[in-house]
This record gives sequence, C-alpha cells and structure tokens, in this order.
Amino acid sequence: MVTTDEYKRAEREVLLREARRGWTIHLAVYALVNAGLIALNLVLVTTTDASFIWFPFPLTGWGIGLTGHYFWGVRGADREITERQDATERRAESLRSAA
Repeated sequence: MVTTDEYKRAEREVLLREARRGWTIHLAVYALVNAGLIALNLVLVTTTDASFIWFPFPLTGWGIGLTGHYFWGVRGADREITERQDATERRAESLRSAA
C-alpha cells in the first residue's frame, strides 16, 4: 500500500518531469525553426535584391515566450504542484467532514 506522502512525492516527480520535457521540446522546436528562418533570410539576402535582415524579430519574440515557459512552466511548477496538492487535501478533508 502506498502512503499519502509517497503518492504526493511520486506525483510531484512525474509532474516536474513532464514540465521539463515540455520545455525541452519547446526549446528544440525553437532551435530548429529559427535555424531555418535564419538560413532562409540569409539566402534571400545573398541571392536576391533583399537587404533587410528580419530573422532577429521572430528569434527575439519567440525567445521571450520560451523564457516565460521556462520561468513559469519549469521553475514555477513546484509551487503550482504544491498549491494543487494542498487544495486537493483541503477538498478531501471537507468531503470527509461532510460525510
């Protein structure tokens, strides 16, 4: 039989792993897509009359989103998990006392 503390600890580990995995996938997609955009922009500048270097804009904009995902989705995940587990415990207590 699993104790409540063991369950909470295991749930925390699973949720933190999922948060890190989500951010890692986001980072990989960011790197691949932006590498393609950089290459596209540089090819267009060197092979056509285009002279505007625009790739820093999506790089920066998406980078801000990626940074936010890291701080709120990975570093803040532990706090959110604790809040959710505490809320679940309070609800379970209220259901037990109502019964």
